[in-house]
Amino acid sequence: MSSSSVAIVLLLAVLALPAHAQTRMQIVAGPVKATGDTISGSFRIRESRRGGIVSIGTGGACLVAERSDHACAGDDDCGELRTQYHAQGWAYCLPAAGDNRRKTCWVRGADPDYCRKSPMVPLPLDTRIDLPDVAVDPLSAPGARGVYWRVVACLNGYDAVAKAGNRACGGAPGNATTSNGPPRRMP
Repeated sequence: MSSSSVAIVLLLAVLALPAHAQTRMQIVAGPVKATGDTISGSFRIRESRRGGIVSIGTGGACLVAERSDHACAGDDDCGELRTQYHAQGWAYCLPAAGDNRRKTCWVRGADPDYCRKSPMVPLPLDTRIDLPDVAVDPLSAPGARGVYWRVVACLNGYDAVAKAGNRACGGAPGNATTSNGPPRRMP
């Protein structure tokens, strides 16, 4: 096959993909904001020429709280904290507040209360997407005063076979990219 034939085949393959699937994107977790006993956060998805992954723009973000000073290597190391703090939530092994060399456990509550997710419908590009406001009573749980919070965001990659987002952010196989917002201590 000549080089011009290869170029034509590649061009036809690229044209067969939906236009939005040919776009490299990044997800950016915003900072946490505290107002009284309420915290909130945001994230955005943007096109990227240099980094990111090919995506249709599905994924989401959640508010998470650092609930352990014990080191972890993966999310599975934090499972007992998930059930201790939020039976319907999830636990993540993320860089510790103020120390990117060490990882600790961060937890969140149930999806609709702590997250904005869109596993199948693309989210708007270059738009600030607000997370739900979460009421936090620092006196309601032992050790809750002075807890660090952050936004953790995940963008699904594109699955060329299914011609859709791959849902890797939900734990399914596939590629994804994440972004951790800066930690902030809740007074």
